Amino acid sequence: FKVTMCRNVLLLGTMFSVMDSSTRAAPSFAATPLIGPFMKGAVCNTLGWFVAWPFEVLKSRVQGDTTGQLQRRTVMSLLSDTLRTEGIQGMWRGF
Repeated sequence: FKVTMCRNVLLLGTMFSVMDSSTRAAPSFAATPLIGPFMKGAVCNTLGWFVAWPFEVLKSRVQGDTTGQLQRRTVMSLLSDTLRTEGIQGMWRGF
């Protein structure tokens, strides 16, 4: 639950922040029919998932743990363990 909440907060926070910023920075592009909303949504969602992906990796590991040991660990301990064993590349595995 904790890892999922971190992922959701980062994903939605980044997505909506970038969406609001892009609308303010380029209002004419955002108002362009069809292509404006499509491109804005694509860029905002991609950036949101890029920021939240490390927590998606952790969430998948917790959900796939058959022993139940990972469910009792904190988000920070999961994060530090992954960084120590796999490096920064391990956080964006599958992106």
